[in-house]
Amino acid sequence: MNKLIFFVLFFCNICHGKVIDFIVDSYAPKPFGSCKLDAQLLLPEKPIALAIFIHGSGALDKDGTVQSFKPYKDIAKELYENNIATVRYDKRNSIATCANLMNHPDFTYKVFVTDIENVIEKALSLEENRRLAPFLIGHSQGVNFSSLIAKKDSRVMGQVLIAGLGHFAIDETVMRQFENILRKPNIPMGQRFKLRQILEEAKNFFEKIRSHQIKKDDFFMGAYATFWSSYIKMTKNAAKTASEVSIPSLVIQGTLDENITKKDFDALVLVTKKVKGSESKMFEDLDHLMLSPNTQHVSKKVSEKISKWIKGILSNHHPK
Repeated sequence: MNKLIFFVLFFCNICHGKVIDFIVDSYAPKPFGSCKLDAQLLLPEKPIALAIFIHGSGALDKDGTVQSFKPYKDIAKELYENNIATVRYDKRNSIATCANLMNHPDFTYKVFVTDIENVIEKALSLEENRRLAPFLIGHSQGVNFSSLIAKKDSRVMGQVLIAGLGHFAIDETVMRQFENILRKPNIPMGQRFKLRQILEEAKNFFEKIRSHQIKKDDFFMGAYATFWSSYIKMTKNAAKTASEVSIPSLVIQGTLDENITKKDFDALVLVTKKVKGSESKMFEDLDHLMLSPNTQHVSKKVSEKISKWIKGILSNHHPK
């Protein structure tokens, strides 16, 4: 086929769909206040479902940008090709004016959950989405948030859990990650010394939390003790929360994931498989962002699996 003709045909396929930018005015209790979250709906011409992304940890934008990688954008574009609409939004701590309000001893993960709930409400209120079955796609930290929401929001038809904690709590996970880095060869001596200092600080900080000797204004890695305490409690109960979800789940992870262990994956698989329609997939040679080594984009195998699974859930829910 002539390259120009191919380009025109491809462009016309995209232009039949829509990219709709909108704002979510997300209110959280004082002192965290209202935050305007930029969101985007990627809408195919004939959508069959709506998938709402839930971020992993960190100050992530709607694309899930880490360095030059944009994993959420990659997956959304591929789901678009399979007639699945998606909503992505900028996380509260990626917005300077909102992030400043989070620097407070009373901040907990529940503020993030409030934002997600507000995004869902706004997304489902859009005229374009009102007849679409909603699904959640949680990545990393977002896996635990997804289960919290899915177990109480009866509108959600299914959840995709990508590389999330299910066995180890976040404090155990953070310390293991530092220990794994320190085992790697060729780390400069100065950097190795700094990492050992942080690891020792982490051990002391988390031990105080576990033994209930922590002070409210104690601080570690960008957050106060209250946030870490709430986060540890949530992740300690990750498998229990996931087991209380009554909708099907797709649990996926990559064998090269250095952040989340196979025990976490296995724990989530074990508690979700009791629900009809739940599936799991461990992808060979993919990392925490679901990328292969030396690549820039999420493997299409991931989006293909998600698309096929969502279509299967829809088919079983509305048999022909």
